[in-house]
Amino acid sequence: MTTTPSKPIKPIKPNDAPAASAVKVDERKLQNHLFNEFLPLLRLSSPDYDQDELQLKMHRALKMFADIDPQDGCESMLARQMIGIHHAQHECLQKALLPNQHFEAKLMYLDQVVKLSNVYIKQMQALDKHRGHASQKVTVEHVTVESGGQAFVGNLGHKKKAS
Repeated sequence: MTTTPSKPIKPIKPNDAPAASAVKVDERKLQNHLFNEFLPLLRLSSPDYDQDELQLKMHRALKMFADIDPQDGCESMLARQMIGIHHAQHECLQKALLPNQHFEAKLMYLDQVVKLSNVYIKQMQALDKHRGHASQKVTVEHVTVESGGQAFVGNLGHKKKAS
């Protein structure tokens, strides 16, 4: 049995049309997929939650995602991780603050809160750096100003040209 070779699929190059437009996906299915990605991050399968509480938690997570306003795939992944870390931090804090919590368990949960807080701060810094908002610091230790030269001490900035 012989088959005729089909036309080869042209690979999508980074500078071609965005990959998302090359694959047609129903917007509702895409939103449902995003919704399902948040489910394990928020521990919404707990039997302690009623339906209204589940909806509120999911609504809040999706609002946080929209507020982070990811601009590309990297930011989208980072935003989901940040939301998961945020919820894990709050869960540990809630457990640490239970009235009858044992002292050792309270310390363990608070230690996790600190670690998760540090991860969240690093994620915020990574997002700022990716977006180009990270600040840079330059320290000059020795300056020599020759005769007729000028030195400036202070913050320098660039003004954008009006278009």
